[in-house]
Order: sequence, then structure tokens, then C-alpha cells
Amino acid sequence: MSSGMQTEYLATTESEISPDIETASSGYATRFDGKAGDFLLGVQARSVLDAVGGHLGSCVLDVGGGHGQLRSLYIEGGTQFTIHGSDSRCFERLPEPAAGETRVVGPLRGLPFTDSQFETVVSVRLLCHVPDWQTVLTEMCRVSSDRVVFDFPTSRSINGLTPLLFGVKKQIESNTRTYENFRLDAFDAVLEQCGFRIDALHKQFFFPMVVHRMLRGSPVSKWIEAVASVLGLRRIFGSPIVLTARRIDGGSSDA
Repeated sequence: MSSGMQTEYLATTESEISPDIETASSGYATRFDGKAGDFLLGVQARSVLDAVGGHLGSCVLDVGGGHGQLRSLYIEGGTQFTIHGSDSRCFERLPEPAAGETRVVGPLRGLPFTDSQFETVVSVRLLCHVPDWQTVLTEMCRVSSDRVVFDFPTSRSINGLTPLLFGVKKQIESNTRTYENFRLDAFDAVLEQCGFRIDALHKQFFFPMVVHRMLRGSPVSKWIEAVASVLGLRRIFGSPIVLTARRIDGGSSDA
């Protein structure tokens, strides 16, 4: 893949409803403004790095990554990376492509890449908003030669109360949106069918992110999360979770 080159494929009509368009929007970006946003994104970046053992690999695909939340991580790591979006609108907020960066437009449910084209395939802020997430995850596995990394909110956390508290959350965060909470074992069958198995789980927060946004980046955020970690609460009830799955030797991605 050529450095700083943008390649476009024809997107299907699914681009009109793909959640990565919303995630890449200016409105969504305001959810990560200021010191609170720096804190939330910093934890996310560290969790992704921890999930891959500190090394992303030499060739990375970020599926639905037009939000750019992990872009600095790829640049600082000196990796060749491709940011995928379901529509060219997903790239409107991003700066000019950096060295080693490629941008590709194509459908989520039929990624325009060859089998095992990328060493690492990453996706954050996506699967919990896709009704047929199994199809997208299968595609991620297909184009990965080694590992897939993605995040998800788990029902075994305070997030499990979302159906009851969503109205309150909506009053606090007017641009919030619905999402699916997952059981920890929700992905086992799809990953196994694709020739992958779970390698690592990294839990980001004990307290919901809305709490940290209300604290506006105050040192209290770090303090209460540190206390929750010492008490073992984040280990048991933490969310969102960053999951890494590795390809099994001799496995197949022809699911």
C-alpha cells in the first residue's frame, strides 16, 4: 500500500445507514472534547496497546476508523495502516494522510480487501452499533492474518442498567445513541468458526463514561478508577472491554 495514498472503492447503499458515518461526525467528536475526552481516549489507547502486547504489528486495518481515535497510536508506532470507512464522509474531519497511511471506502459487510491482507485488524466504537455484527466480525477475521482487536460494552457492568437509565443518560448527553451490550462469551462461536480464539481482554472503566464526562477531566476520574481497580471492581465489572483474538494455527477464515 502506498504511503499517504487514498484509494476509493464503490460503497453500497449500506453507507447511508452505517454507524461509522455518525462516529466520524463533528457532533460525535464533541463527546471527546476537553480534558475528559483526553482521559477517555488515553485509557482506550492504552487498552488497545495492552491488548496487543504493546505492538500493533507492521500492517494494520482500522475498520470504521474515520473517527481517528487511534490514528496517533498508529503514527507513533511507525506502522503502515489503512483507515476504512463505509462512505467518503467518514474522512471529512481527518487531516491529510500521514506517511504510511491509506484510506479506503467500502462496505462494512464486504470489506474490499483480500484474505489475510492485514496483520492486525482493529475496530473501536463500531460493533455494538451494528445489528448484524456477526457479519462484520467475520469480515474482519477474513482479512486478518494474525489478530483482530475490537471493543464492546458488556452487560456484566453498570452498562447492564442502560435500558433502565438511557432516558437519564440522554438528558445528560443529548448526542448519545443506543447500543448493544454483550455477554463475554458472545463472540466465541463466530471467532471459532473463523479460525480465531480469544487471547486477551482489557477492561477500560468501572464507572460509565458519562460519569467521567460529568467530572470534566477532573483528577477525581483517575482517583475513582484507581480505587475501583485496587478493589478488583474493574477486573470483574469493567466496560467497555477491548478484546484481542488470534488466528489459530491451521485455522481457516472461510466462514
